[in-house]
This record gives sequence, C-alpha cells and structure tokens, in this order.
Amino acid sequence: MASESAGAEDDSNVSLFEGMVLSTPFDLLPLPAADAVDSAVLVFKNAEDTSSKKLEEWQSSMESLEIKKLETEIESCLISEARLQLEHAIDSLVEDDEKEKEMLTRKGDILAKELDELLTFL
Repeated sequence: MASESAGAEDDSNVSLFEGMVLSTPFDLLPLPAADAVDSAVLVFKNAEDTSSKKLEEWQSSMESLEIKKLETEIESCLISEARLQLEHAIDSLVEDDEKEKEMLTRKGDILAKELDELLTFL
C-alpha cells in the first residue's frame, strides 16, 4: 500500500513538473536552460533554412535536367530526320548516276556502231 501511494505521488510530481515546464515562459527559465532552448531553436531554424535552400537547389537542378533532356530528345529527332533526308538524297543521287551511266553506255555503244559503219565506208 505504501508503494502504491509512493507511485501515485511520483506520478503527480511528474505531472506537476511537466505542467511547470510547459507553462513556464522561456524568459523565466534558468539562464543556461534558456540559452540551450534559444540555441536549439536557432539550430532548428538554420537547419530548416538550409534544408529549404537545398530543396530549392535540387528542384532547380531537376528542372534544368528535364529541360536538357527535352533539348537532347529534340536534337536527336532533328538529327535522325536529317540523317534520313541525307540517306534519301544520296540514294537519289546514286540512282541518277546509275541512270546516267546506262544512258552514256548506250550512247557509247551507238557511237561505236556509227564509227564502225563510217570506217566500213572508208
């Protein structure tokens, strides 16, 4: 029974202490405790500011990366399109050259025949 009343007394003392600490303004705390609280608040605010700045830097960096990614994708599409057009142009030139070669070969054959005919007359 004595231990129950001691336990109840301890609980009421803890509650009383918590009430005093929570309801006591910081300026009534002993100086070292007030300094510790002020220091902790300052550290917390500095951490919040640093965290906020780092988050903004990270977001800005991510936006820059997204923009760079889009630019790279656009450049890649443009390069692919230019490559396809160049391949088509080269294919067309090769085809034109082959046609011209065939035509010149036929003309050469015709001229060779005409030359043979002229030589037979002489």
